Amino acid sequence: MRFLDLIMRNLTIIPLLLGFLGTLTWFLGKWWGRISRRQRTASLSPRGHRVVSLTLFTPLLVGLLLQLPLWVPDCHRQAQIILLDWPDTFCPGPPHRKLIIFFHGWSGDAQETWRAFPYLVCGDSRFHDVDVLVIHYPTYMASRNLDITGLARWIDKELQQHGFWERYARVAIVAHSMGGLIGREVVMLAQLAGRENKVGLMIEIATPHLGSDVASLASALGLSRPLTEEMRRGSSFLQGLENQWSQLKNRPHTHCYTSPQDSVVPPDSATHQCDEILQFPTWGHTDLAKPKNWEDSRYSLPMSEVAKYMQLPPYMLESYTLTATERDARGMREHVEAQIEVKALEDGPREIQWGTVTSTGAIRNLVFRALNVEYTPDIQNLGGQWQPALTFAKALQKNQRVSLVLEFDVLNPLPQNSVDWSAGITLPTGNLQINILVPGGRPCARAGAQSQDPAVIGQNRRDESLPVLADANTRLTWTKTNPELGRTYIVTCYW
Repeated sequence: MRFLDLIMRNLTIIPLLLGFLGTLTWFLGKWWGRISRRQRTASLSPRGHRVVSLTLFTPLLVGLLLQLPLWVPDCHRQAQIILLDWPDTFCPGPPHRKLIIFFHGWSGDAQETWRAFPYLVCGDSRFHDVDVLVIHYPTYMASRNLDITGLARWIDKELQQHGFWERYARVAIVAHSMGGLIGREVVMLAQLAGRENKVGLMIEIATPHLGSDVASLASALGLSRPLTEEMRRGSSFLQGLENQWSQLKNRPHTHCYTSPQDSVVPPDSATHQCDEILQFPTWGHTDLAKPKNWEDSRYSLPMSEVAKYMQLPPYMLESYTLTATERDARGMREHVEAQIEVKALEDGPREIQWGTVTSTGAIRNLVFRALNVEYTPDIQNLGGQWQPALTFAKALQKNQRVSLVLEFDVLNPLPQNSVDWSAGITLPTGNLQINILVPGGRPCARAGAQSQDPAVIGQNRRDESLPVLADANTRLTWTKTNPELGRTYIVTCYW
């Protein structure tokens, strides 16, 4: 295999080499023939010289012609990736509908980069219904004149040919170093081709989004010149990738991990264009990707995010509009209505669990219904915490949309000098809107919006864009596109 790879790595040289050998063979044969016929002293006419010269260079010309297709970029890339191997899924067992893909980085491979990491995933009960794929492009293969786009195209093509994009409904990528750049390229290739993006989460460990100050080290490690040049700070490739990623629709949620001990990829490069950032206090560049057990924070922290993603329901909220109407000026009677547009992300969903509905007052007359499909409601009151759910008469089909309405009354909430309503984002949501309507006799003096970590009240609180006040400050409207999963958004009308 290494011998064949050596051939493929030097395809641009081989035609010329064959032409040279052919020319040399012809010349030696001609010379030996002359000796055998004892024609050493024979003279050639000027025309004979021209014939010999043209014949002499014919094999070289043929070699040049054979090489011409390799100067076409697409042909050259295809020739380079012919002999790359494609792995089987890692964990034993029947195939599932969810997938985790591991991409290693420069000078690494499937075994050396990750060590125990994939084995830990296979033994983790949270991933019992998830397949694992460890992409392997050994150093001697990556050292051929492949660039990141070439590797990404090979991966995307193999994923298509092996039916991965069709088989799996949900995909997460775990990438180390250069593998994060390859992963982003794979995501963009799928979307640019007009295919549905199945990758919803990327774990990027020490990925050089802005390049590396030690790209020369990559050359010393045996990487090809294109890879070395692409990972230099300010390279045209990295600038293009940054621009394309920022303009990409429906891009995956990214969690990026770095360390001040990483002497290869500095933190500013590892955390650029990332949705979530975590900095480990220790571990160098290669050790960041080598957890030893489930309790190791190099495993527990990133894989808890993967587990949450994999456990999400097979549907999303395209829109979620919550409207709270104050029935009297004292704020003692309220009516709340939520209009929800749901989109199935895969075939098969039979029910929707909305989650817990609570209030500072007493909730009455709670109704949860679907407008365009047959359903059976299931509404439970557990000590003042309501848990509404719907079971559909028929399983939803992929991309099918369902319109839902959740409404209830609130009596005697705690008296205060404001009215606020919150929405916790427990499902991927395209657009969130919160409206508060108050009586004309008690308009809003001002309005505000914040978000916080729902696990601990007030933790990681931040201000959001201000709501819009209208109708003599009796109508408050606040909207958020792609609200962050796992946060609670609070909108307040101050009297």
